[in-house]
Amino acid sequence: MRLVAADHRGTPVFLAASSWAAKLPVVYAAQRPAPLSGLLLLGPGLTSEVKLSPARQLQVLVGHLVAPMAYLPIPLTPELYTTNPPYLAFIRADPLRRLEATAQFFWETARLDRRRRRAGRPAWVALGAGRIGAVWAELLERIPSPLTLASDLGKRPCAQR
Repeated sequence: MRLVAADHRGTPVFLAASSWAAKLPVVYAAQRPAPLSGLLLLGPGLTSEVKLSPARQLQVLVGHLVAPMAYLPIPLTPELYTTNPPYLAFIRADPLRRLEATAQFFWETARLDRRRRRAGRPAWVALGAGRIGAVWAELLERIPSPLTLASDLGKRPCAQR
């Protein structure tokens, strides 16, 4: 980031990420706010509706210590993303769909989640249309913070606090 900012003085520098990876720039910005101008988070997976069971948490801990590259099932289902039957079928049939991740991935995700909680929430969040946007709007409305939510880019904000 410092290199980009130094090479392009006066040019706004933003970090962009989506889904799970959106946690990374949120934590980065909280720890090193300059020289960032802002974050662009698309469908950010800042929190998880899915929690690991105590047994799976134990597997992650043991895996982290003994076999960090051991694969564990990812506890996500297509229903977490949509209720549209054609899209559900598409997701289920997707040959690139990740069904497993390493114990180390789960361990690092937990570490990143703790850092992200300490970092707080972004000040402005653009939400997509459809179910995901509605779910995010409902979730973010419950968070006590100065947020501006936009239902779609280019449209008026759906909530401002």
